[in-house]
Amino acid sequence: MNFQELLRSWTSKGILLVLVVAFAAWGISDVFRSGGPGQNDIAMVGEEAISAQQLQNEFRRDLARIQSRNPNLTSEQAQQQRLYIQTLLRLVGQSLISQEATRLGVTASDEQVREEVAVQSSFQNEEGKFDKAVYERQLRASNMSPERYEGLVRGDLTRAQLLGTVAASRPAPKALAEAFYRIRQERRGAQSAIVPRDDALELPEPDEATLEKFHKEHAAQFTAPEYRTVTLLRLAPEALTSTIELSEEDLQAEYDARANEFKMPETRGIEQVLSKDEALIKEGVALLGQGQSFADMSKALTAKGATINVVTDVTKDSLPASVADVIFGLERDKPSDPIETPFGFGLYRVTDIKPARTRTYEEAHDAIKAEMSLRLAADSLVRLSKTIEDELASGANIDQAASAVGLDTIKLTLDSAGFDKSGNEVLVGLADRNDIVVAIFELEKDSDTGLRTSQIDSAFVARLDAVEPSTLRPLAEVRDKVLGTYKLTERLKRTELAAAGLAATVKAGTPLSDAAKAAGYEVVELDGLVRNQQSENRGSTPSVERALFAQDPAAPTPIVEQIPEGYAVVMLKSRETPDPAAAAADIERMAQGLGQARDEDIVIAFQATLEQQIGVTVNQARLKSLFGPAQNQ
Repeated sequence: MNFQELLRSWTSKGILLVLVVAFAAWGISDVFRSGGPGQNDIAMVGEEAISAQQLQNEFRRDLARIQSRNPNLTSEQAQQQRLYIQTLLRLVGQSLISQEATRLGVTASDEQVREEVAVQSSFQNEEGKFDKAVYERQLRASNMSPERYEGLVRGDLTRAQLLGTVAASRPAPKALAEAFYRIRQERRGAQSAIVPRDDALELPEPDEATLEKFHKEHAAQFTAPEYRTVTLLRLAPEALTSTIELSEEDLQAEYDARANEFKMPETRGIEQVLSKDEALIKEGVALLGQGQSFADMSKALTAKGATINVVTDVTKDSLPASVADVIFGLERDKPSDPIETPFGFGLYRVTDIKPARTRTYEEAHDAIKAEMSLRLAADSLVRLSKTIEDELASGANIDQAASAVGLDTIKLTLDSAGFDKSGNEVLVGLADRNDIVVAIFELEKDSDTGLRTSQIDSAFVARLDAVEPSTLRPLAEVRDKVLGTYKLTERLKRTELAAAGLAATVKAGTPLSDAAKAAGYEVVELDGLVRNQQSENRGSTPSVERALFAQDPAAPTPIVEQIPEGYAVVMLKSRETPDPAAAAADIERMAQGLGQARDEDIVIAFQATLEQQIGVTVNQARLKSLFGPAQNQ
């Protein structure tokens, strides 16, 4: 698999620049070694190899960092989103840039390394100054010597220095940012006439020939999936955590090493009254001045079209710049002055304040213990995996290999989506579930997967025992479902014809509201639609809104689309183009973002050139064995 194919397949290519030049103060490892490729290597970058174990270790660290910011992200979701490609691209990019820096003689000085180490907050004392004792303690907790860590720092600085000569790190021209702002923040309004599906409509019963024809023409809806029966042996760290013993000294060292993760910023609860009409917000200020409570004022303005939003535990950096400083400068229960926001004018009240603080060791104790136990349990799987591999290589079957390590196998019957014949999900909650299901449906009958490892350090081997081919269920077996689907389809056809007739009337010159009223259809207003921001309005769908923004506002035509209630006939009625002069801060941020995107493209082009010069190959088979099929990467 060519590296450029892999690079092009990764839709979020912009992440590459960030991952390459970011100063990864913790967790990066010296992943490159010289020499020819080995069977366990994932990629070769010139003469430098990246092994499968190195990629797994780096991905585990990357995933931990991502989960510290997004705790709801599971390992299975991370694999489905192919986040391991980010890690591989980062490692390959680091190697390419490092090799080019060596060729050009670019390197960071000792003084630059010392300065970079000194500014890292992880190594500073309570006074915010570099503390050698803290530095050495943190490195010991990470099993790293100062020489090794400073070598990693030097590599990061060297790569950043070289890339700094390639990417200008300048914002995009203001005119370009303003043009993008007008496009992105343009708002459109429309009317939608809902033509409902009549589920009570009596339809004549279809004859047998009609039903048989419908059954065959829509065979995919009535076909049973292929089912496979397998024997599975799975090894997972969570099953071994109870055997791990950790001292309080171990846990305290881990807490100290990860101190920054436990810093919790100040959060606030807020109420917001928002309106596009500045005069209405000023009316709210007047009501407050007359002694009305914020709640009563909000109720009065809501009756006149304003909207109320209640948000809990909001952080300053999650708010638009135009309101963040104001909200975090307010006293509790004190209303703000009117504020202009990207969405109109607003009044704010702070309902709750939770000061910034650091989670104590006692609060984090159980979570740290669980994480460390899981990590160490993963290490013990290496021994068990080696035993199982030896057993299988010597001719033992899966059941015999399981007995050799004191584990049990399980029998499963499932389809390619991981559901059994009763529609129940199998292997529920397992982070490597997708790995296992995909591997099972790659097998030939009476063969096994061999021992495979996943990105979460679990391992499994599955044997395919039986296959039940996918077959069209006989009409007699699914008659009720076929009949119900047939009638639903017929009702939708009638609804579509009615919607098309309404659209024809509108095209002939009758306003949509008048035509819909005459036909007895409800009309809903679709106000404030923003490009590429899906609304949840009745009478609309993402495809409707895409079509609305694709239309020439000077010559709109009716849009006919299926919606959950039936069909909708939608007409564009208004267009509002924002004034960039009123959003200077947003334009500046957009210019910075566009400039960064340009730099990212430049760096990717630079790395593509280096790839041609140095040579990069990816071991598709090994990548597939680690993370599932790579052909769709």
